[in-house]
Formats: sequence, C-alpha cells, structure tokens
Amino acid sequence: DENYEGDVRTYEDFYNEFMDALEDIKKNRISSVKDIQSIFDDMFEAYIASDDPSLWPNTTIYNILLEAHAGCTADEGGSEAEHILNRMEDLTVDTIARPNKESYKHVMDAWANRKNPSKAELLMERLQNRCEKTADPELQPDTAVYNKLIVAWVKSDSLDKSQQAERILNYMIEQYKNGNSLLVPNQKSFIQVMRCYGYQDKTKEGLKKVRELFQSMKHLYQLNASPALQPDTPVYNELINNIAFNKGIDNPAKETEDVLYEMLEAANAGNEALQPDSETFRLVFNSHKGNPDPSIAYKVEKLVELQKNSDVVPTAGSFNAAIQAIAWTRAPDKASLCWKLLQRMNEQDLTPTLSSYNGLLNACAHSVEPSNPADIFGIAVKAFNQLRDDDKLAPNVKSYSNFLRACAQLLPDNAKRDSVVQNVFLKCAEEGHVGRSVIAELLDACSEEILVNLLGGDPKDGLKIPRKWSRNVKDEREILRK
Repeated sequence: DENYEGDVRTYEDFYNEFMDALEDIKKNRISSVKDIQSIFDDMFEAYIASDDPSLWPNTTIYNILLEAHAGCTADEGGSEAEHILNRMEDLTVDTIARPNKESYKHVMDAWANRKNPSKAELLMERLQNRCEKTADPELQPDTAVYNKLIVAWVKSDSLDKSQQAERILNYMIEQYKNGNSLLVPNQKSFIQVMRCYGYQDKTKEGLKKVRELFQSMKHLYQLNASPALQPDTPVYNELINNIAFNKGIDNPAKETEDVLYEMLEAANAGNEALQPDSETFRLVFNSHKGNPDPSIAYKVEKLVELQKNSDVVPTAGSFNAAIQAIAWTRAPDKASLCWKLLQRMNEQDLTPTLSSYNGLLNACAHSVEPSNPADIFGIAVKAFNQLRDDDKLAPNVKSYSNFLRACAQLLPDNAKRDSVVQNVFLKCAEEGHVGRSVIAELLDACSEEILVNLLGGDPKDGLKIPRKWSRNVKDEREILRK
C-alpha cells in the first residue's frame, strides 16, 4: 500500500534488532524468546501491511528465530524449533521461507542443548532425505553437520556417549576414505571425541583411548595431508588436558611437559600449526598443581620464562595457573614467587583476577616455616589491600579465610594481631562472606576474649551466626549450618 504509514523500519533495522536480541539470549541465558518473537511478528505485520518484498522474513530471519530457540534455556526450546522447521518444510504454506542446511543445524543444536542426541540424529536423517528429494546439493550433510551430531552425544547424559560419538567419527573417516570429501573429519571432530572419552574415564584405559584417537588423526594426516586433519595446537592442548587430569598415571606433569617440548621442537622446525599458545602453558601449569614438592615451584618459574622466550603471549588464565601451582608447593619462597608473577601481570597490562589474588594469599597463608614471616605478611597485606581497592573485584570467603590464616601463621600472638584480625573479620561479616573456613581460621587467629566479643559468645557453647554475615557465601561447602 503506497499510503502505508505504519512501521518504518527497514530490513536492516529488523535484522539488527534480531541480532541484538539473539546476543542477549546467548549472553544472559534467557529462558524466553518472546522479545525476538515480538520482533518477528512486527516484521511480518509490516511486510503484510506494506506489501514491501524487502520485509519478507527470509530464511536468514527464520534461522535467527531457530537459533534463539536453540540457545534459550526453556525446556520446550527443542520442540518449538522443530515446529518452526516443520512449517518451513511444508510446501502447502507458500508464505514461509524454506529451510537451508543452517536451519537443520540450529534445530540439532536445540536438541543437543537439551541432551537429546537421538532427536539430533533424526534431524540429520531428515536433512539427508530432503537433500535427496529436492536434489539440492547445498543440503548435503557435511562435516559441520556431523560435528553437530558428535556434540549432541558429548553433551548428553548417555552412559555410552563416548562410543556413540566415536561411531559417528568412524563413519566420517570411512566415508572420507571412500572419496566423500564433504565428510572429512576435522580437528573439532577429533577434539570432541577425545574430550568425551577423557572426561568419562580418567583411568589409564580412558587415556589410552584418547591417545589412540590422537594417533589415528596423525596417521590420517600422514596418508592424506588434508589441512583439516592436521593435528594442530588445539588438538595437542586437548591431549595435554586429558593427561593433566588423568588419575591413572604416575607423573602426568612430566608427560604434559613432554608434549609441550614436542610442540616447541616442531614449531621451531617450521611447523607453525604446532606453536604452543597460552592455553598450552596454562594446562601444563595445571598439571603441576597439587604437588607439594618444593622443586615444582622453581620448575613452574622456569616454564613461565620458557613461555616468554617462546614468544607466547600470556593471559590472566595462564598466570593464575602458574600462581596456583606454586602456591600448592612447600617452597619456602613461594609467596615472593607468586607476588612477582602478580607484578608481571600488571606490567603486561593483564588485570589480575580474584583467582590471582586468592592464589597469592593462599601461598602466604600456607608458607612453611618461613624465615621471614614479616616479609611474607607484608606481601599478604599488599595483595589484600589491592584486592579491596579494585573497582571491579572484592574479597570473597577464600580471600578472608586465607588472610586470617596468614595473620595466625605470620604475626606474633599479641594485641596488635588481635586488632588486625578483629578489623578484618568485622569487614568480612559486613560484606556477608563469613563461611566455615573463615570461622575455622578465626578460632586460631585471635585471643579467646576477642573471639567471644566477635561471635557474641563462647564457640564451645555453639555458634549462632547472623544470616546476613553469610548472605554472599555461594559455595555449599562453606555455608554454615545450624
């Protein structure tokens, strides 16, 4: 209607609104798609009223709607997405856009997110059938579609999900060997199956399976030299991750380092696909966490230098992993080593996180027979004050419990210590972070008189902590019970 004066938004306007709403659903884990559905309804009404063909909701628009249902947290998201796909397939409805391959992938995602891989399998079969029926080569299931199916099994609660994911991978390998280039498995295919086996089975047998998959990928690449099959840094990182957290091997840290050095050797020889990244080093640092051997602290320190000398740009995550690994050791100077790493983060414009500060405070609080307790406590004070002064961070129950432990371990038992402990605990209570560990450290950190004053009675007679003191404690293990 040339006299139409209703909605004046263009296709681009609607598209941008759709994308903003979709991002909101993904970012904030929203349960309802009513906002994005409202935009769709407005667009369709504008198309009908204005008869402007540019406002017709095409396949791109319908795919955004499908992706919204897939990404929302509503239980019915899968069935709603499939209902829309059914209408898109219905040839008796001529006012609706027809599905493309992306449409089916979004509905597969919807079922994967709801842990229903069998539904995802049916969607893949529907796509294959539609491809054959329409003779449209653009609908032929490819690697990306089969990877969606692998992910659907990986996300499921099925006890045999690893075997099911491997079944799909093996089918892709077989098809590729028989000449179907559309189904060449890629790095993501192998990573997902490796991760599934490693997560489900942290024994030697589980790691054996992960290694078999890794070797299978290397063998395929040697035979075909397809870039999609080249084991690259993310694939090696997945291998390192599975080694680091496997409970069936004696020295996972050494094995992760062996893989790291293999990568460095290959990268130095010109294989850029195996250049280690910050995630590689983070995982290697993590493999050392929990080992109290003092030598581990100095090994991690050397690995941090190796990361720098290898031109690997660090992240807050890689620094945090190094700090935590050092903090777990019994090295006498672990607090100063962690403090140096925190300073290096600042020097490299990497903002320390709550995990950074808590790792450092943990190192101070658990210093073993320190010869310089005043220096270590000075580090704890500087770290704690930096954390409290940070505009975006604040101490939590771990921060307070570690600082109180540092007071008990590093300060002389006198009135000054009582004063420090009292002030810190009162602030902790004011901010609602009093948990089990805070109370446990408080019992050792101050005199009985201060303890009774702070808690309103003798702990031996039982504790009755005001609820507001613990209102921000989220960890179930820390919540004080009656």
